[in-house]
Amino acid sequence: MSFHLLSALAILVTYWGQSAAFAQDQQTPSRSKSGLFKMSDSARIDNISRAGLFEPLDISQLNTRTGRQFEKVHKNVPNDVTIECYYKQEILGGKTEKFKCVGPQDPNDSNSRLPVIVTDASGRPVDVKLEQVKVRYSSVKVFSSVITTRLEWALGFGSAVETPVAKVICHGCSQDPFKQREPVNETNEFPKPGDRPQVSIEQGLEGTGIYVEGTRFARDNGADTPAWKWDELDYITDSARKTQVDALKLFAAFIKHVDSKAIQNDLLCLSDLDAAGVCQAPFLYVHDLGNTLGTTGGFLFIHAIHPLDLKEWKHAKVWKDETKCVAALQMDSFDGPGLTNPAISEAGRRLLADRLSMLISATDSDGRSKLWDIFDAAHIEKYDDHGSHFTAADWVTVFIMRARQIIEKRDPCP
Repeated sequence: MSFHLLSALAILVTYWGQSAAFAQDQQTPSRSKSGLFKMSDSARIDNISRAGLFEPLDISQLNTRTGRQFEKVHKNVPNDVTIECYYKQEILGGKTEKFKCVGPQDPNDSNSRLPVIVTDASGRPVDVKLEQVKVRYSSVKVFSSVITTRLEWALGFGSAVETPVAKVICHGCSQDPFKQREPVNETNEFPKPGDRPQVSIEQGLEGTGIYVEGTRFARDNGADTPAWKWDELDYITDSARKTQVDALKLFAAFIKHVDSKAIQNDLLCLSDLDAAGVCQAPFLYVHDLGNTLGTTGGFLFIHAIHPLDLKEWKHAKVWKDETKCVAALQMDSFDGPGLTNPAISEAGRRLLADRLSMLISATDSDGRSKLWDIFDAAHIEKYDDHGSHFTAADWVTVFIMRARQIIEKRDPCP
């Protein structure tokens, strides 16, 4: 299914109009060298206050095995392809293994490169035209990010696109390109022998990031970034989007998004700036939900991450205080401020409960569960879950058990 987020948001932003405070701000918005929109602090806050974050997609029409699709079809990477590319030096930050690579040199233009080479399981070329790709390898995110981005999308929130890939052949890559700082005279394949048995490709939503020059966030490596903090969602005041915020917070608690620092989130403009310098389609979403589907653990007041652990996720609480509708979520202690034990409104609970119910009951034309398709497309059965291998059906069973704690809650939230 094509991604129609911009057209959906056009409806949402019609009533917002232009922000006088934004247009009259002392700093005129401009596009930075990195392609982001550089704005003042007050203009950024204005965009957060007007930002969309929800798209009520018809779950019955979604292909959850394929996942979110871009309007530009040549950007859509099919599941389980092979990609051949050349190492690109770029410090990506974070803790989990990843790298970027580009296509081969254009033989007719020494200053240009061709798209990365994409082939299917039979070695036939696939019509994908991407100048570069971001590759994940070795970490649990090659499984968890495929699952959580598709859950996020299917439930109606913005999401990145994470695609499982059978193999990446990287020229100029060492065996651990996350740590290298320049191309090497080697060609290596990922996944490596003895490593997690797949890799994945991450693609962000199409849009222009909004940032304030010099504003720092935890773990941002000193770089300007279009991040946002969870407490900044308090700038959203209209009732419909406040409900959507609460639904997003409850979803984060449901999947145990314990690494919820600001740089996991993006604030985008889905349009060009108008003549007054105003973005008429601001949008925010969580682009990295990889350290999820497990729980936190630790000692005393120190909390650490234990992601993608079915047994732990099964027993992790959804509610810290069910009577008061306080969701159970503890931010990792080592990564700065994030989302911890959010209070949820009844409207927010109902919104997520309705979407969860629709996803659980949705089937494709063959009668196969769309929820099962999400876990199966991620090849979750290949994942060594602390000495065990669980099937997509095992994960669906736990998902439904946890969802019922939201759907079947007896007393309304205060």
